[in-house]
Amino acid sequence: MTKRSYLICAIGVGFSILSATALATGPQSDNLVGLNVPPYPAGLDELQGSCIPGGPLPAQVCDYSLTVVGRFATDPAMEATSTQLLAMRNLDPGARQARWNVTDAVAVPKPRKGYALQIGTCRIDRVVSPNVAAFVRHGNREYSRDVRWARRFDIASGRLVPIASKRVDCMNEGLGI
Repeated sequence: MTKRSYLICAIGVGFSILSATALATGPQSDNLVGLNVPPYPAGLDELQGSCIPGGPLPAQVCDYSLTVVGRFATDPAMEATSTQLLAMRNLDPGARQARWNVTDAVAVPKPRKGYALQIGTCRIDRVVSPNVAAFVRHGNREYSRDVRWARRFDIASGRLVPIASKRVDCMNEGLGI
């Protein structure tokens, strides 16, 4: 086998592996960046979302959004599967039906037992930050610092940036219920 043949074969095998990975994991986050949604691509459902204000005026209450997409469970006894966290910009805040431009997307890791993905009600260094998403496990306190994964929507860049879990705590919305 010549060097050229070997290189072509290696590239072909690499492409096959990448294609198989893409098929196994479903829609890729890179494919969503730049899209205007809804509708979402086939196989993706909006599972949860939270508005992020772009300023102090009431009309700016939902200029941006953190949204989780994935697949609803077909069995009512099972939970939905979150696959991606999206950072989005509202295309027309005055419209009756929101349309969003996806500015960034990251894969959501599989949660550890007892942890849930929470968006919109977390803090960074004890300062309210509606632009944070985190996997958190709650106890019997108003805020939990038991955070395993966190991302912050940087509005200026439109990107989801990692943030140290030790800086994040999230409100226990079910406390006292």
